[in-house]
Amino acid sequence: MKAIHKKRMQKLAEYLRTVPIHRFAMSKWATETFCGKRNEPSHNACGSTACALGWCSVAFKRSGFKLLRKGDLLGHKFDSSDYASFSWIPGDTIIPVYKDRSMFGAAEKFFGITNREATYLFGPDPERTPKEESKVLLQFLKQKEKEKV
Repeated sequence: MKAIHKKRMQKLAEYLRTVPIHRFAMSKWATETFCGKRNEPSHNACGSTACALGWCSVAFKRSGFKLLRKGDLLGHKFDSSDYASFSWIPGDTIIPVYKDRSMFGAAEKFFGITNREATYLFGPDPERTPKEESKVLLQFLKQKEKEKV
């Protein structure tokens, strides 16, 4: 894992520790109110929630990691591996996007991880709290360090 990817994951883990439990849900990327009218994360919107990847759009605002409605993705060029997943997603669904990747592909590219790792780290888990997600990310980093040795 490259240093930049490790640093990003550590930053996200730290950031998630500040997210109130009622504003976190690993069951969907983000709620409608989280994204606001211009696809700008309005993380202070009343009742809005997001998963760990959804919060990346706030924690890494200047990096280009963002949330977009599926219907707003027309005209964006994405890696062909992401297209297969698009057909079953309703047009108003909010999904994470980073450069030419979306959904778990965005996590793969942004954090330098495999699809399997992205699914494990950021997949749906309705019981997981922000602090538990933070621990999962840090444990993953520790494991990667052990594998390096």
